[in-house]
Amino acid sequence: MIYGNDIRGVLKTGEGKSDLWSTLFDIEEDGDNIVINGKGYGHGVGLCQWGAIHLSQEGWNYEDILEHYFPGISIGQLND
Repeated sequence: MIYGNDIRGVLKTGEGKSDLWSTLFDIEEDGDNIVINGKGYGHGVGLCQWGAIHLSQEGWNYEDILEHYFPGISIGQLND
């Protein structure tokens, strides 16, 4: 099995950047087939930016959005 992060370096451009938008995929052989399982655009943990944008457009505030993606979190102010 090959993981997305393993090939990011292979796809680097001359400026040292990668054209690979997401490393959240696996590649494996299955008999005569090569199977690529993509799991989204991003790192696979946390908040979906497009989902958060949609929720905000539906009127959700930032606290509700954060609690939706991270159940059980506590939002507060840090003191110096």
